[in-house]
Amino acid sequence: MITGKDDRSLLVLEDLQDGVSVSAAAAKHALSLDQVKRLSRYRSILQAAKEHLSQSALDAVKAQGLKVLYIADLFKKCDWLGLEEILATCDQNTTRDDLKRLVQALAEKRERVQAFQDEAERSIARLEEQSKQLAAKEDECQRLKSQIEASLSEFDRYGPDIKAFIIEHVGIIAEQYCLKKRVDSLWFQDLKKKKLAIYDDSQYLYLIPDLDQFIEAYRHRLKHRGNVLWDEDREYERWEKKMDSGFTTYYEFPNSPYYKNGQALITESLTTQLKKMEQQLQEIRKEQEKIKRTISKKKKSSVKSFMEAVEARNTLSASDLRTHGELQQKAMRWLFDQGFIVISELVLENGRRVDVIGYNKESRIVIIEVKASRSDLLGDEKWISYLDACDEFYFCTLPYLADWSYEKQELKGKTDAGLLLPAKRGESLEIAITSCAFAWATPSILNT
Repeated sequence: MITGKDDRSLLVLEDLQDGVSVSAAAAKHALSLDQVKRLSRYRSILQAAKEHLSQSALDAVKAQGLKVLYIADLFKKCDWLGLEEILATCDQNTTRDDLKRLVQALAEKRERVQAFQDEAERSIARLEEQSKQLAAKEDECQRLKSQIEASLSEFDRYGPDIKAFIIEHVGIIAEQYCLKKRVDSLWFQDLKKKKLAIYDDSQYLYLIPDLDQFIEAYRHRLKHRGNVLWDEDREYERWEKKMDSGFTTYYEFPNSPYYKNGQALITESLTTQLKKMEQQLQEIRKEQEKIKRTISKKKKSSVKSFMEAVEARNTLSASDLRTHGELQQKAMRWLFDQGFIVISELVLENGRRVDVIGYNKESRIVIIEVKASRSDLLGDEKWISYLDACDEFYFCTLPYLADWSYEKQELKGKTDAGLLLPAKRGESLEIAITSCAFAWATPSILNT
């Protein structure tokens, strides 16, 4: 048998290396032309491996012999990094089917890494855009605050604390100062006695004839530790005592600390703009923090770079690949037995590749993702992107890889999906957990 490692193969390889033609070598060693052509291709692969691959990878090529022709496309594409990774997982038990699955796993891994990288780059770009928006909004917010400050500059002489009290409690109407917000009722009675707050029947509010004297009364009240601010609980208690004591004139307790009339010292348009601007600033900062947390979460899993963590997670061993292939075949058979048209390794419109997908005459679509290792199962974050493309979604895995009942936190919502496990008897699968119903889909979502 010509394997690329047997004695006849080695003699043919020596002749080809010495310049003997393919046809002459075939005649000399009593081999078919096709056999020698395969050995000639193998010799080219060996030469490329010597020039571009590590010694361990070269040894793996030699150990595989003619089986390595199943990954010849990677040599044609000069994919040396991919070859190093695939050959590192090969051993003497690696079969042709294993090599095919390794190439497939490499492609899937790169898709996942690329998708992750694209997502990370989009997140970073969005963060940069948000930073620009934030800077612009902060400038606009500062401009509005400056405009407001300018309109209130005449109150600067009272100091910041009293100025804040004026802005909150004093309004303006017909170019006169008035009370915009209620003050402590006992102090208010004193203000009325001293005619520092005069009721205007036509305007239904209390005018402040002299702001300086009003502020002087405010300072005096504070100095003697009297209450100046409206306190609803305290005022309600005073009101109840008056009503219970048979107070001659009944009046309703105010439902708001603010008087109905009287315009604020700051124009409403400016305050509305400022509130809207501050709300937008808060939303941008929240979005920024969310993006930063996402990026930070990805970075945590590796010391050197967060891409390495993704690559490490997506590296499957040769034994995992064999298990993956076996489970995939069982999943296809399971769907076929239920009357589904079944396809494997199909790429959806969203660019995601599914392990197994099937649809029946009722246009119901079922997607099955095969997981041969615990790390692959727990680390899969792309499964949710399949839900819009199917009516039912299942994970197909081995029973000992995860406990659906007790590992909900680690499984991160995967318990909402269906679960297929190998049957205890026979080669089939059985439903361990029924799939939830997802968005209705039709075969048009398939990128055929």
